[in-house]
Amino acid sequence: MHFWQDIVYAELVDRETHKRAPYGQEGVTVYTHLERNSQPMIRFWAGDIALWVNDPCPCGRTYPRLPKGIYGRADDMFVIRGENVYPSAIENVIRGIKEMGDEFRIVITREKTMDEMTVQAERSPQADPTIMPELKSRLAGELKSRGLRAVVQLMEPGTLERTEFKAKRVMDQRRIHDEITGRK
Repeated sequence: MHFWQDIVYAELVDRETHKRAPYGQEGVTVYTHLERNSQPMIRFWAGDIALWVNDPCPCGRTYPRLPKGIYGRADDMFVIRGENVYPSAIENVIRGIKEMGDEFRIVITREKTMDEMTVQAERSPQADPTIMPELKSRLAGELKSRGLRAVVQLMEPGTLERTEFKAKRVMDQRRIHDEITGRK
């Protein structure tokens, strides 16, 4: 993938410092449109993770390029089967069901070529344990009505690990980033 720098100036920046990443390093894509007549020039943080280089390309083009394409996200959004998924959307569904507890986790796996999303959620300690099958079905239905295809695992209160600071809700076990970058 080449960056055609004539109309839209594209660059990669460091996730933390937001300073331009040197060629040969990983960063977040930022685009600046250079041909604007009626509005200010704005830098657009796309949030895509990639590695860029500026060495000669076998095709003959001379623009900077992404030899491994875009292979990750800098925010918490992830893509499952072509759909953009935000953990906050799943959290809103769970918080909207009074019988659900506060803790949940999203586990993303890849079996062969298809991504799968599993939502593990705890029932509320006040909820009757006998309604677990109905509660599981309701949560799956609410997620599906919002376009979120997921396997639901309903769990007993206190099952999921608690954190003192920001909870890690997404467990991406696909290892896509590692496969592309060659990391172990």
